[in-house]
Amino acid sequence: MKPRGYPIQGYRLCIYRTTRGRLRASIGVGLAAICAACLIPGASALAASRSASELRRAFAQTILALRVTGNAAVCSSTTPEGQIALIEMLRGGLYLPTTTCSEAFAGRAAAEVQHTLYLCGLPAPTVSEFGPVVKKTVIHVRGNRGTVQLAYDFLCGEGEVLLTGSTAVARDPMGTSHWVRKRGRWVFANQPTGTYRPSARKAVAMLRAALNGRTVTVPEQPLPEPLTVGFCANGVSHSTFLGQEGPDPRPWYVTSGYSVNSVFPYHLTPPFDTQGNPQGEVLLIQASIFSGVEWGIKLVGGAPVVTEPSGTSLPVSAPGAAGC
Repeated sequence: MKPRGYPIQGYRLCIYRTTRGRLRASIGVGLAAICAACLIPGASALAASRSASELRRAFAQTILALRVTGNAAVCSSTTPEGQIALIEMLRGGLYLPTTTCSEAFAGRAAAEVQHTLYLCGLPAPTVSEFGPVVKKTVIHVRGNRGTVQLAYDFLCGEGEVLLTGSTAVARDPMGTSHWVRKRGRWVFANQPTGTYRPSARKAVAMLRAALNGRTVTVPEQPLPEPLTVGFCANGVSHSTFLGQEGPDPRPWYVTSGYSVNSVFPYHLTPPFDTQGNPQGEVLLIQASIFSGVEWGIKLVGGAPVVTEPSGTSLPVSAPGAAGC
């Protein structure tokens, strides 16, 4: 006859074995968790280092495109606002709302820009010469956002003096650049400044629309006769001097949001005054008689008021007088 407690003993044994198996499993899970916890800081540091290296490469491609190669392929590695910021760096105050990033690179005239803006007439830089600029950058990554800060730079300053080091960094719009990571890659995300900001672009549109089809007359001094300049909606100007038309039309631009009379970097100014009137400057590039000229412009009561740098107002015709 079997002992009456046998089934109970067997059941207890079963419980014991199950508990021991669970205990072993629990210990295994615990050890795995501990090991994972030990590895997480190292893995996180490795991922951060890899992300910073990727950001450095993306930055190198962008600044080399701006300063050396003129490679428009970087336009595809930007946010929409980042593309506008690139156009702003390439074109300065010469803003046209229809210009694309690729067009800005195509019209960059690489040698001319490098000689006149960056290197004061010195030979164009090479990729290797920008090695120290890229290598010394300070990279900050936080999640999917990052910044790149230049620690060394060289470019042309006022009076065609070659600036280097921290002085050049302070003048470079890429001195501190902002980036975001999308779909696993870093893209340039600087916000535009000056005329390229949304509020300034709005002011420019209003000023251009008001000036289209009008003429501005420059007084006799220092010329023997008045010079009349007409502004056409297609973006070209034409001049009349001594009763004769100028030889060829020249482009005209309106800027707002910074003063183009100031040396680079431009000083930011409000695109609208305290009464809400848009204000800016008119630029004529290689206009007849002039190699280039800048006038102030402001809408007062809906009509454009054009002024010389001295503050003297110039005669502005009624709409349609330009004969475009």
